[in-house]
Amino acid sequence: MQPAFAMLALITLYGIAQLASHSGFSYKKVHWVFQVAHFFAGAILALFFSSFSDNPWQIICLVVCVGFVWEVTEYYLSISPLKLRFLNKKNVTLPDSLADLALDAMGAISLVFLFPLF
Repeated sequence: MQPAFAMLALITLYGIAQLASHSGFSYKKVHWVFQVAHFFAGAILALFFSSFSDNPWQIICLVVCVGFVWEVTEYYLSISPLKLRFLNKKNVTLPDSLADLALDAMGAISLVFLFPLF
């Protein structure tokens, strides 16, 4: 599989998950869509970072660092008086953030170890 095709396929799957998550469904009905989106986001980031590094552990650490920055930003935006349209979460919890980080890492691990492209 060519890296460009893999990147296009991952971005397409991520986009489908994002569209499904914002198409008016109740969170309780389609909570798994957000989990799928985090998994594919980790895989996309791993594919991106694999262009700069051959070390799989470094790639996974970079993905987790980006996920950590995302989760911290999500938390601060959820408590700020500035309510942004794209952030509808009212309470960002630690278990939710840890699950999101774990899914990002699992996406990176699956791409780096289960589907080596290079």
